[in-house]
Amino acid sequence: MKIKRYLFPIILSVVLLLGACSSNSSSTNKENGDNQANSSDEKFTFIYADVASQDSITNQEITALSDRLKERTDGRLSIDIFPAGQLGGEREIIENLQTGDVTLSINSVSVAVNFLPELQVFDIPYHFKSVEHGRYVFRKDGPLFNLLKDKYEAKGFKLFGYLDQRFRTLGTNKEVKTADDVQGLRVRAQENPNQLNTWKLLGANPTPMAFNELYTALEQGTVDAYENSYELITTMKLYEPISNVVNTNVGFQTIQLVGNLDYYNNLPGDLQTIFDEEANKAVENIINRYSEEQEKEFVKVLADHNVTVSSLPQEEIEKLRTKTLPVIDEIRKQVGDELVDTFLEEVESFK
Repeated sequence: MKIKRYLFPIILSVVLLLGACSSNSSSTNKENGDNQANSSDEKFTFIYADVASQDSITNQEITALSDRLKERTDGRLSIDIFPAGQLGGEREIIENLQTGDVTLSINSVSVAVNFLPELQVFDIPYHFKSVEHGRYVFRKDGPLFNLLKDKYEAKGFKLFGYLDQRFRTLGTNKEVKTADDVQGLRVRAQENPNQLNTWKLLGANPTPMAFNELYTALEQGTVDAYENSYELITTMKLYEPISNVVNTNVGFQTIQLVGNLDYYNNLPGDLQTIFDEEANKAVENIINRYSEEQEKEFVKVLADHNVTVSSLPQEEIEKLRTKTLPVIDEIRKQVGDELVDTFLEEVESFK
């Protein structure tokens, strides 16, 4: 059930009050997490929020992560999970993640750009030839990851890993068979200036909109197209107000597992170690579950609901890529040469 925005502070107050009863974390551990010797009975509960449905792959794996944490720590560490926008849209969740009202989340990198401008490098469109190509570029402990992780900590976040829901795809009420067919589309775009610019360069009419407003906007005709992953299209029933899904390979639906840095630093050292190990496992599990076979299952759901699924020919995708090349120059102005050059070098180095 969707929670009204004015109830958000009340929900958080209750959650934080309950958490305080079991999680009187010590501030003396903020820097090095080594106070486990005198706080072995303290309990810590992450407050997790996202906009994905409760039965999504991500929420299944976060539930499994919480179960593993409770088992390995004898109940000292767990996660309270608030899926499906219960604690607000993605921008609101990230704001509260930064302040510590939310302490763990999987959210869209494209929305996090508003808090970490360096993440604009993820917005460079039409550069991955395959899912494996994109995953190589954003891999944990790769050059790009290592350049970005300190940027998170400077803003009060703790990055645990990048994930993806494979390529974003275009859902629309109109047929899109060529690059020219994109012109004039009223497209819902994420609250991200580079994605807005990309759509404008393609001749579309983008409208920035929170994800939890999209379904109603499609029903009311405010927009007639959007981009998203196959999973979100199917699990959130975004196929109901549309008739076509078109593969354009514009870019990854890149998401991230992120925590509040202060809360993480307050964990005793033994719990930090366990959380790191299990969070890495959760990231790997999610990536592995977003497989080609799983995507075929999502496509079948769309077909069962009379949605036509198609792919733009490669020559049409190349036309789209050429039109959006100015986005790279604009991103370079915003984040500097090092990040953009590292991204492009990683793109080229994939074998």
